[in-house]
Amino acid sequence: MKHLGRALACAAAAAVLVTAPLIAAPAMADQGAAPPTAAETKVVVCKYITTPGEGEVLQTGQNPIEVSVNALGDGFAGAFPYVFTDAQVKSIAIGWVGAGLGITDCPGYRPPQPENQPLSDSRTTSTCTQPLDGTRTEIVGARTGTRTYVWDGDSWEPQDSWGEWTVTSTKVTPDPACAPDTVPVPALFSVAPQPPTCGSDGSLPALVTLEHVTLTWDRPFDGPGTYTLTATATDGYTFADGTTVKTKEFTVAAALGYQSDAPDAPCFREEQTPPPAGETPGTPTPGTTTGTPTGTTPGTTTGTPTGTSTATTTGTTRASTTAASTGSDLATTGSRGVSPLVPVGGAVVLLIGIAATAYAALHRRA
Repeated sequence: MKHLGRALACAAAAAVLVTAPLIAAPAMADQGAAPPTAAETKVVVCKYITTPGEGEVLQTGQNPIEVSVNALGDGFAGAFPYVFTDAQVKSIAIGWVGAGLGITDCPGYRPPQPENQPLSDSRTTSTCTQPLDGTRTEIVGARTGTRTYVWDGDSWEPQDSWGEWTVTSTKVTPDPACAPDTVPVPALFSVAPQPPTCGSDGSLPALVTLEHVTLTWDRPFDGPGTYTLTATATDGYTFADGTTVKTKEFTVAAALGYQSDAPDAPCFREEQTPPPAGETPGTPTPGTTTGTPTGTTPGTTTGTPTGTSTATTTGTTRASTTAASTGSDLATTGSRGVSPLVPVGGAVVLLIGIAATAYAALHRRA
């Protein structure tokens, strides 16, 4: 019966191990299932508690503890680890006292979380200064951060977080390798404005598209005057003298205009006298005679001035003209179709007027 009771106790202990929650245990030497000797009267026991969200964890405080082997109950057969319940607290016997066992040998042991650690870092960058000017810029930067630890189920894993980089120092040194590329001065700088003509103003040369250089006028073209052309090298380029901007003034001249004084000079144009108002060019003025009428002495006034006629002289003129025309060729006319008798009639009228004036004078004296 004694051996039967021990067998039943071993079976009960095995059932407890199977039904208890599984907790990882470190490998340890099997200290045998033989009955304890006189020296093996105490065992090392790890105590556990249940916490919300974490499940079963090792109890804080004094842990593990040493208890009598009798506290394990009849189910203990001398094999470790041995799980049992002590005052409704889960416990695991992990070995005999004197084997050097401690908290780190308890199944589910989690070492204390390491304290957060401050971090610092620095870096140095060296690049050509932009835009390129033949120098190199060295920048020293620094940053700080914090290292925390996260339990991954087996150990505490570090997690680093960093702040932004800040510049702590800047140093500029000459470096021929950082010299900018050069571009030629635009050919447009040697071009003159379009010259004016007799009737048109001059004009500016047309802008062209260049690589690594931009060209601009100071204002849109608005006629004769002075304009400024600006050439600007793009970033990373300079002109041969090391500058990045070139300017040049262009003066646009006004139209030359026409002249009528020197036929052999430029822009000559013969001046044309405009006809009197109301006349058509090439038509003779009424009442005027061109050429010398037949029987009229050159240099004498012929014809009746425009707008000079009276009723008194009209009839006399006709009679005088008729008398003076006896024996004359009445069909004869001037070179422009004006009858030569018209000037003769005017002279007769003049003579009659003089005679009448003399007769009146003599009559007053008598």
